[in-house]
Amino acid sequence: MKLDIIIYLNQLITGELDPFYRLSSYVKTFWSTLIWVSMLLGPGCGIPPAVAEPSASIQFLMREPVTMMDWGLQNIEDYLYRQRDLLMQADKRLFGPEPNMAVTYDWEQNKIQVAITLKVASQVQLTSRDLAGIRTHLEWIIKYLRGTLTMKPYDAFFRHRGFRNQESPQNLGAELAGRTELLIRVRDADANILSQCKGGLTDHEIHWMGIGNP
Repeated sequence: MKLDIIIYLNQLITGELDPFYRLSSYVKTFWSTLIWVSMLLGPGCGIPPAVAEPSASIQFLMREPVTMMDWGLQNIEDYLYRQRDLLMQADKRLFGPEPNMAVTYDWEQNKIQVAITLKVASQVQLTSRDLAGIRTHLEWIIKYLRGTLTMKPYDAFFRHRGFRNQESPQNLGAELAGRTELLIRVRDADANILSQCKGGLTDHEIHWMGIGNP
């Protein structure tokens, strides 16, 4: 039976049957190769179908849920990224094209940290005037973020879209804002810290930190 089928297919491919049933040259070549390879390999030795499944690491990630904390941190980071030209004051050309922004949660300190690192543009000479301008700009970023991030309820970054969980703490926004720290740095071309400061989102003070090598 198998031999009869092979003979029939071979006749179909080589055109020995009615020309109406002739296949294109590309398909002929493909089927001819497939038939002869099958004959050489014998029954049960055909090419197995490609089968794949997620690895253990991928399966672990698939099971891990995204929390509203993850959602909120990413929302803040996305917001900062949209504001990057303003935060860098791109028109003054003091800083490089892209700032480094990271919004994370510190488990041990129970704090949300908003960290922004700017890199001085290559044409800046780092004169005393330039360094004073950088320091002034860092102060401005802290003040700007204190205003813009709290312009609406801070917990809005951490909410579901379209509804609010009735079990949400009433003071959630105030607590999250009180636990958020702003950290702003400026580095030179060699990654040395030229200036850095930090302050709480709801505070009024700015704390200047040591500078030099990272």
